[in-house]
Amino acid sequence: MMPTLRPATVAARWALRAYAASTTLIVVAGTLAVAAALPVVSLGGPAAGRLQLAPIPDAGLAIGWSASATTPAALQLRGLATLGGILLGLAIAALAMAVMTVLALSADRASARRPEMVVRRAVGGSRRQLRVGGFLEGAVMAAVVAGTAVPVGLAGTRWALATWPGSTTAGVGLGPVAGPIAAVFGLAAVILLGALLSMLVIPRTPRPVAGGAHPLGLTVPTLQLAVAFAMLLAAAELTRHAGGLLSESRAAVSPNGEIFEVQVRAPSGERANRYASLLRQLGRNLEYDLVSLSSPGALVGLGTVDFVLTDCGRCAQGGIFTPIRPVSVAISIVSPDSFRAMGVAVLKGRGIAAADSTGAPRVAVISRMLAQQHFERQGAIGRKIRVGQGPADGWYTVVGIVEDGWSAGFGGAFQPPYQVYLSALQFPPEAADLLVRPRAGAGALRGVEEVLHAALGPTGRIERRLPESERTAAQAAPVQWFQRLVSLEGWAVLAIAVLGTFAVMQLWVTALLPELAVRRAVGARRRHVLGYVLLRAVAVGAFGVCLGMLVGEMASDPLASLLGGLPLWDVALAPRPAALLVGAALAGALVPAWRAARSDPAPVMATLSAP
Repeated sequence: MMPTLRPATVAARWALRAYAASTTLIVVAGTLAVAAALPVVSLGGPAAGRLQLAPIPDAGLAIGWSASATTPAALQLRGLATLGGILLGLAIAALAMAVMTVLALSADRASARRPEMVVRRAVGGSRRQLRVGGFLEGAVMAAVVAGTAVPVGLAGTRWALATWPGSTTAGVGLGPVAGPIAAVFGLAAVILLGALLSMLVIPRTPRPVAGGAHPLGLTVPTLQLAVAFAMLLAAAELTRHAGGLLSESRAAVSPNGEIFEVQVRAPSGERANRYASLLRQLGRNLEYDLVSLSSPGALVGLGTVDFVLTDCGRCAQGGIFTPIRPVSVAISIVSPDSFRAMGVAVLKGRGIAAADSTGAPRVAVISRMLAQQHFERQGAIGRKIRVGQGPADGWYTVVGIVEDGWSAGFGGAFQPPYQVYLSALQFPPEAADLLVRPRAGAGALRGVEEVLHAALGPTGRIERRLPESERTAAQAAPVQWFQRLVSLEGWAVLAIAVLGTFAVMQLWVTALLPELAVRRAVGARRRHVLGYVLLRAVAVGAFGVCLGMLVGEMASDPLASLLGGLPLWDVALAPRPAALLVGAALAGALVPAWRAARSDPAPVMATLSAP
């Protein structure tokens, strides 16, 4: 082995220096992919359980929920699971782009080394020595990639965990590290395979090898640019969405409003009496403009998802008479001021009133879409709706129809489009959000905590007090965090795509040298050759943009499942990333096009005319 290893080592060291340009490009492409993918792979898929948002407490409602009921906290967990899957898909796409780039660069390297292989065989080099040398080249490049990318990727993982707007938990077992290890070793194997491509052209005999470079299609750079475009466009959409979400939320909140998260451990009737006393005392204070008591999550549009039965009337669906319909809805508990707090207008009938208390007939307020689609002739007022599955629960009279609410809460898009609102005094929650807004010019809130302690009694306590604006901003924070990681992947893939475009364009132009030489020989000028190549580079960028728009539109549905209230896909955001991609394609083709335009056609023509 030693007689083979020594000359192979010398040959490998020489090749790494002689082909430093392709070596550097392979190392850079691999480093970018691994460094960008490690944070995403570490946090995506099964390891997404490491990310947690501030928990939304269970309201503890005395409603006989069905087995399929989903709480607001469960909706957010579902959103996190979806986010982890999307991040994992982005990381796989980035690694796939790196694999294509490494193989394209390796093919370029192998094409350039064909004459070298002939010379080495002519001077006595064995095929075994050359193959061992190729393996050593790949091992060195893979080691450099791992040694550079892993520390950077781990630093990126720590940054992602530190900037996550919620809490994090330590990973259990091999789950959090199995993905990164597989990514590093997988790309290292691809680099080794690419290095061995040069050894596949080793001739069995030391005679010259006929033929030149073969034309290579432009599919690889087109796919790379398409994926980069889809990621950059998704990042732009998320940036706009998070900004719009904050703008919409801030427009609906008071800068001086505060939320008090309260817990009351007492029987249902006693809780209702305490809440009624609390609302009366705060409502009499002229310094307060709004006092809302609601179930946790209701202020940001998150409710408990479950089935209700609607007294539809003479309704039919698919030709079948359905006077009683099961409908999946989002159920929230509110007080009289809650609709004004959420910015939801009452369209017909009335909202929840202070008289809707314990002992009064049970009432419900429903959203406009539920009234239109699941009640005869949209006449929901006065009809019945059944909430809950237990024997103690019964039918409620619909007393009002409100505008369809939109959810600013993370994971709210998993909710159905129908909402049902019940009275906080008829279904007093164990955990509730008390929102108090002062009147204009009244300044900071005063005396609320004293009233709370007196009204809620010894079994009630204030869990947390926070500004109203902080609650709404907290719902946009996960979207902003997600946008940063998508941007990271998008820029990494764009850089990899530029490298891949450069390598493929180099091979493509090299294969076209005979055709370009003929064009020059019959009178084509340098600018014609330059334009011929660059126009095809523009076409690669344009096709990449079109394919990227198609990929991005198909990927918009899972992204929209994380978000609610605003449209996600907007073609108006495409020009900037499209210009970046076309510029990247031009940058990748510029150097080989310039070389082809300045090359002397005589040697190529002589080669073509040789027998």
